[in-house]
Amino acid sequence: MTLVLAANLSDRIYVSCDSRLSRRQKDNSSEVITDDLLKVFPLNNESTILVGCVGNLQLIQFLISELNKSEFKDIRSLRKGIEDRVRLLLDKYMTKRKEVTYDQIVGSLIFAGSSSSQKRILEAEKLKEHVKYCQNLDQAYLKSTYTTKIEKMPPQEIMALANDLNQRQAGLKHIILEGLMQTAAKHNGKVETFEINLPDQHLFVVDINGTKQVPNEVVLVHDVDWGHYIARGGGHNEAMLPRDFFCNLDFKQGAGDIWRDVMPFVEYTYSNYSDVIEGTIVTAAIFKGNILVPVGSLFRIKQNSLRETVRETVADTRINEKQELEHRKNGEWRKLIRVSDYLSAGNNYM
Repeated sequence: MTLVLAANLSDRIYVSCDSRLSRRQKDNSSEVITDDLLKVFPLNNESTILVGCVGNLQLIQFLISELNKSEFKDIRSLRKGIEDRVRLLLDKYMTKRKEVTYDQIVGSLIFAGSSSSQKRILEAEKLKEHVKYCQNLDQAYLKSTYTTKIEKMPPQEIMALANDLNQRQAGLKHIILEGLMQTAAKHNGKVETFEINLPDQHLFVVDINGTKQVPNEVVLVHDVDWGHYIARGGGHNEAMLPRDFFCNLDFKQGAGDIWRDVMPFVEYTYSNYSDVIEGTIVTAAIFKGNILVPVGSLFRIKQNSLRETVRETVADTRINEKQELEHRKNGEWRKLIRVSDYLSAGNNYM
């Protein structure tokens, strides 16, 4: 099966996808077509927007091609009116391909990107909510004292929170602390929202289901807030990040190694679904307004002979001379082909 995962953190967004393409048989079984499909990539060559995709291959290819023709400068302008834009494109797709049935109009597009027109804004109340559940204080009595402080703190007065966290091993990441302190200094310690010194970023998913009886439910858009992740494939929905992962990934002092920190979270999330994810897992990120794709941070989730879910690390990955991402499979270097570039016939799903 396929699983696409994205997480919205304070200073970056991760998007992970597997690489399998399958063909659905009449008996509902699946035939593997390829494990070389790249399902997360920039929306266009000049874009600051990542797209991750799952669903009917031909439908997703059509939507991405049409969206690439649209005029949008960043993630915020893409988000504006996306529901109506996708509905119009679905009408165009059904008119163009009359053989398509409604049960083939299914898929999800996850969009992550930045906007240089404004800075990243975080809510102080959400920060309080997140750090309240931090499980990484070294001593139990500190944890008890720390939680009590937060619960008794007036909603807007969080200067004490910033100072307290900064003095402990579980102190705030520098970029968050700096934004908090600067805002608090301007407003006498009272903060509702605060700005960090990074471009604005946003994460949302467009879900498409042609079998819905209510027309307005065929296309639904979900915005994914800070501290949440989205998972699509096999009917999975948005959920809070596991608290221990979120603390280490995002706001704790020392968090933020762009690839080291995310791998345990991705592994945990993929391996905790009942269906096995096969193929190569590729993770990309929006960081400091740029799109980053790792080399040497790929792995596969598979079952061993005892039907236990295990991770197989893929060390042999590289960017070739054409700046294309490759992985080594069965001793052979193979290019990971973008969904938008893959040539395929038939009713294929990813």
